[in-house]
Amino acid sequence: MDGPYHFTASAAGPDVWRVACFESRDGPSVLNAIAEFTTDPVTFLDSAVAAARGILGYCDVRGWWNADTDRLRSALSFVDPKGAS
Repeated sequence: MDGPYHFTASAAGPDVWRVACFESRDGPSVLNAIAEFTTDPVTFLDSAVAAARGILGYCDVRGWWNADTDRLRSALSFVDPKGAS
């Protein structure tokens, strides 16, 4: 989905991920993260799945469907085939 925000996730150690958050309103030239944190992979992925479900629920209620929601629904179906429809 479009927007000025993105993040990276990388291994920081065994069972620890480093997440760096970026805001790119003026293009991709911003190299410094505006926030960074560490988390375990399970917590991070559970949060991402919950956010995806919430976004799709919000869009579905309003009848907002496009290529972005289709891609998100498809990605979610890899985690929970029954929960993405």
